[in-house]
Amino acid sequence: MRSRHLIPPRSQLYNLATIGIGTWAVESLTGYIMRLAQAHSVSTRTLIVDQIFLQYGRLYLIQHSLRSFWEEQARALNGTNISTQDLVRVLEHLTRRTDLQALTMLTWANILPPRGLLRSYRAWCPLCYADWRMRGQIVYEPLIWALEDISVCPQYALELCSQCPACQSRLFPLEAQSYPGYCGRCGQWLGSDAERSSAEPIDEHRDHLHEEWVATAIGELLACAPTISSLPTRERPVAVVSTYVDHVGGGSNSALARLLGCSKYTIRDCCRGEQLLQLATLLKLAKTVGVSLLRLFTDETLLTCLPPIAHIVRHAPTAYYGPYRKIDKTQIQQRLQAEIANPANPPKSLRAVAEEFDFDPSYVAKQL
Repeated sequence: MRSRHLIPPRSQLYNLATIGIGTWAVESLTGYIMRLAQAHSVSTRTLIVDQIFLQYGRLYLIQHSLRSFWEEQARALNGTNISTQDLVRVLEHLTRRTDLQALTMLTWANILPPRGLLRSYRAWCPLCYADWRMRGQIVYEPLIWALEDISVCPQYALELCSQCPACQSRLFPLEAQSYPGYCGRCGQWLGSDAERSSAEPIDEHRDHLHEEWVATAIGELLACAPTISSLPTRERPVAVVSTYVDHVGGGSNSALARLLGCSKYTIRDCCRGEQLLQLATLLKLAKTVGVSLLRLFTDETLLTCLPPIAHIVRHAPTAYYGPYRKIDKTQIQQRLQAEIANPANPPKSLRAVAEEFDFDPSYVAKQL
């Protein structure tokens, strides 16, 4: 009697292999969806509406707000929130893959808040696109391009493009007709060679060394995400920030806040565990301290052996002894009343009137 061979369960969608896991160039989850649609010879919209939404629990979007999904919700799919977790679960079920979390920032969900993390619009390096196609490699969308704080390509140090050179459209991270390397509006190929890659002219006044440092720091974070032994907890930023509050300001939140360019209340709430610092602020802290972003998140010895922060300036507030400006509130009120009674249509704006007196519009508005 012949023994029966057990047939492994089949996936509903292709078990499409991911790209770049374990490197800085790991692909994004939205890019993986584009490639998955391409592999099935359907549009991205068809794949999402007919397959993913059925499992995703977002059927209401089909009838009422599919446009808002493209414009507002799709960009969060590469991030750290619950929608990202839900989509990873659905796609892993449909493809029977187990590594899709690495295509998002979910590994760092306890460290990085959704706010300020991801771009509102798609960005790309035209040289990378052109190089992949010339070499016969798969064209895809790296996750690092989707992050707000990345402005240059880590591979070529070229400023990322964010506008189609053909139709001048700014593209959402995921659109109904999105495909890797192509404009989702006009279908134009977005890659270009070195001689034609000037769609985004580089500003001479920008700090390009800093931008390259940021790309390297974040790339290291993405590369180690699949292999990190223990995920950082929410207590990690609390411990780091609290330690540096004591180190920089002797327990004062204001000193560290000035150093990082944020509100002292942000620092206070972070020390209480009520708020997470945005990625841009954490990058500034890491660079100021002189350590990598990865070490800032994972190295326990950092809290017991602090790297010194150079050039800490502690200025006492300077008293103001100059003459104060005299304010004629009656004159301002009369000018406002005159403008209201002015038969011109439309009358001058509140801002224009405020500029006549060299005051802030909010102050002038209070005189009405």
